[in-house]
Amino acid sequence: MCSIAGYNLPERPALNHAFMNLMRHRGPDAEGSVVVDDWVLLHQRLSIIDLSPAARQPMELHGNWLIFNGEIYNYKELRTVHLADAQLKSASDTEVLLHLLDRHGLAILNQLNGMFAFAWYNRAESALHLVRDRFGVKPLYWTPQGNGFAFASEIKPLLLLQERLRWDEEMIRTYLDSGVTDHNHRTFAENIFQVPPGHYVRFRVGHAETFRWYHGADAPPDPAALRSPADADACFEELLTDAVRVRLRSDVPVAITLSGGLDSTTIYVLAKEHLQARLHPFTLVREGFLEDESNNARALAARYGDEATPVACPADLSWDDVMDSLYWLEFPVWNHSPPAYLKVYRAIQAAGCKVVLEGHGGDELLGGYPFHVRAAWHTLLARGRLRAAFEMFCYWQELYHPDLKTKRPHRTPLWLRFLKAGAGDIRRLDRDQFEKSLRRGFERDTLPIILRNFDRLPMACSVESRSPFLDYRVVEWTRRLPMSSKVGPEGSKAILRRILRKHGCEALWRNKHKVPFTVNTAPFITAPENRRRLVEAIHNNHLLAPEGKRQALQLLECATPSLVNRLFVWRAAAVPLMQQIYTGWLPKMTIN
Repeated sequence: MCSIAGYNLPERPALNHAFMNLMRHRGPDAEGSVVVDDWVLLHQRLSIIDLSPAARQPMELHGNWLIFNGEIYNYKELRTVHLADAQLKSASDTEVLLHLLDRHGLAILNQLNGMFAFAWYNRAESALHLVRDRFGVKPLYWTPQGNGFAFASEIKPLLLLQERLRWDEEMIRTYLDSGVTDHNHRTFAENIFQVPPGHYVRFRVGHAETFRWYHGADAPPDPAALRSPADADACFEELLTDAVRVRLRSDVPVAITLSGGLDSTTIYVLAKEHLQARLHPFTLVREGFLEDESNNARALAARYGDEATPVACPADLSWDDVMDSLYWLEFPVWNHSPPAYLKVYRAIQAAGCKVVLEGHGGDELLGGYPFHVRAAWHTLLARGRLRAAFEMFCYWQELYHPDLKTKRPHRTPLWLRFLKAGAGDIRRLDRDQFEKSLRRGFERDTLPIILRNFDRLPMACSVESRSPFLDYRVVEWTRRLPMSSKVGPEGSKAILRRILRKHGCEALWRNKHKVPFTVNTAPFITAPENRRRLVEAIHNNHLLAPEGKRQALQLLECATPSLVNRLFVWRAAAVPLMQQIYTGWLPKMTIN
């Protein structure tokens, strides 16, 4: 895990120091640079696999050069299959990748199991290739500058090259309207682009061309394994276990974040039950939050002889903490709870762990959000399965009203509310609505934002986050599962519930209510000094429509704004706060 950067700008010959200063948190263990033809390639290393100097970068073979950020988890298997006769100087996955590229070129990409963003200079073609992994787990940005180009793992270094910082107003308005970011090749800054997931960009003599290399079919599932729910469950458990196994490859200690929910619990249980892995669990204790699952996480860890380290997140997030996290994120996300995650990663760093396993992607693959359950009952209704649709509707209601079965907060009978809701949505019914909802979240609405969140925040603490659910074999297999294995009578992420029940985790099997891994953000919004600053920021938001600005200011007057209202207020204020950060530090940065 590292930072990479580079440029071919003869009129800007001294960018190395400024670029590296801005990304040293990503690679504090070693730095290297090389000039090859007209390109300068920069690398900063977070040492995880092969800690020796032999694994340092940039790396060269036959005149071709590689700088690499990420992990190739199946590097040992690839070395055995493709490089049995090769004389390697290190035990690193980077050198394996360099040799594979030398022998097979970019055709080898579809055999890589990993998260990666790398630059490969092919001297025979006089071409530099920027390559990004299938789902965009690792970031990679670039910018054209006259007849040249520059690239980096984060956006801030590229901002230094802009004569004038110009905001991409369309991208910012999309965030203001919906909270969606990172969903295409553009960024919040004009003329700075990201390499799309599953693509590479080739640079030749002042020309950039983008190619798609991943088409969603690198590990076709065996149809025979879908013959029955039991077969599907067994195959999924085996695949996910293997995804955990290869992500445990590390020459430094490995941690895991345990939220007490389905995703992280499944990863931890499989690591313990099948792999007897040594892991250091960390759990977030959410002070002032009614639904704190940290006790469940600690009890689970104790069951396997581990002691989960609690990380307390106070109910009253400070303004400085929120602004600090906004700096690391580079652009706002939905809410202002990232300081809580930063506290966890700083605790992981302090404990001497450089790698952490996490459950990102599980919700987007298996229908973990309430809106997925809504899409599921709409799908069943469109398919004419009325009884199943009614049962799913009841589950959807229960997610929003956990006490539904005992107190029934509405006088209207559930069946009548089901009929009214179905009639109101009749024109929007779609037999494939559930799967479309999953794809939209995975590719656009949620996962791209999550991946930026959980790249930037752990890397701010020099910690590498690994996500077994984003193993491409797991993703492609999961997309073949029937809806009943994702959202079924057991609840959302049904297949995980069945696996956990098999391993004795009855509490999670029974608990259908989703508790997000977040913090109580209401005290931050309602604190008088914070409210004053938010009002000032909203007034300075020139990209927010006047009616939106009025609405945000009115919502701030509420004594206890609802969650939806808090999210809207945050978006309205976050954009000018982000702009304030950049206009503040950019003039202070110098390129030496």
